[in-house]
Amino acid sequence: MLKFFDRAVYWLVRTLLPLIIRPKNKIILISEGPSGCNSYALFTYLSKTSINFEVEIFYNPSFDSSSTIAQYFKKIRFLSSAKLIVTTHGPVSLRGRKEINTWHSPLFKSILAMENPSQTTRLDTNWRGVDSILSYSQLYSSLMVACTLTNPYRHLITGAPRNDFLYDSDGRRNLERITQSSLDGKKIIFFVPTFRMGYSKLQGSKNLENIFGFQEFDSEHFNEFLLRNNLLFVYKLHPNEEKFYSEYTNLINTELSCRLSNDVLSEHDLDLYQIINAADILITDYSGIFIDYLLLDRPIIFTPVDLESYAKTRSFLYGPFDEWTPGRKVLTQNELVGEISALLEGGDEFELERRSATNIWHDYQDNKSSERSSEVIKKLLFSGEKN
Repeated sequence: MLKFFDRAVYWLVRTLLPLIIRPKNKIILISEGPSGCNSYALFTYLSKTSINFEVEIFYNPSFDSSSTIAQYFKKIRFLSSAKLIVTTHGPVSLRGRKEINTWHSPLFKSILAMENPSQTTRLDTNWRGVDSILSYSQLYSSLMVACTLTNPYRHLITGAPRNDFLYDSDGRRNLERITQSSLDGKKIIFFVPTFRMGYSKLQGSKNLENIFGFQEFDSEHFNEFLLRNNLLFVYKLHPNEEKFYSEYTNLINTELSCRLSNDVLSEHDLDLYQIINAADILITDYSGIFIDYLLLDRPIIFTPVDLESYAKTRSFLYGPFDEWTPGRKVLTQNELVGEISALLEGGDEFELERRSATNIWHDYQDNKSSERSSEVIKKLLFSGEKN
């Protein structure tokens, strides 16, 4: 009974407040955290340009379901004060407000209507109230239409604002700020895996005894490899999995590695994408971050250690996996060390595949995605036209 009452109150707050509050000439961009936030990147750009609108960023690290009624009331009251809201996750869809959704990751794994973890389809009708959805390419738009069940003409190809950071940021210097040490002469290896925990159901069957999920892992040998090759190993867990960090054992020497987290990034007023171009090599399993990293034209290594079980519990938007992932697939520590060694010696065998993938995914390969996105904002605010 209490849950029903709470839901009813949430609905009333969401429905009535936007009708009561008169919006100002203001844009509010909602950030869910510094793990590659398009809202933050766009806010950074808009803060330096003249748009004749007040621009604010709203940090919303928690889900509405965990908020009290008072907190929810305060949030909706604040968002209702704007004429335009920019979101990165689920839509807000407040009556009488324009809304742009930038989404928060490249599309690789199944999401929303296309996600099928338990033979059920997840629908979110709030997407119908979004005026414009930013896109990478025609392929991306087609996938996003399938996932959100939205009007394809509302999907506009601008590029992702956060990818401007890949071109404009000094990632190595930003990483030095965090590590408080010089990186001169070092090669940087980034590992950015997707999550297995964090929702109600475990996705995949990754071995949690080590961060890579290998069946066997000798941290001492890996530490020796890092030291011998003057490497810094940087790793960033998915925000949903940061709280499960203690589950990992057999960890890598902290003097040879750097663990990034949302807290660390926020403490230094940085977004992950303001650091990622420091990476000489990217390692991931199924994270869509590799699609953005393609813009840097640098080697990528994949660790699909639980591919079959992950595909069953989460699924991908396209396949076969090997055909869409331009990089070596490694399943053991020896294979990983061997591939890193080969790349350090210049043995890059996937250069052509990466460039082909880049052209498929990215219509724009420059640092002007925020500029193009701002034109979408201006059109919505000043012409009143929906796309």
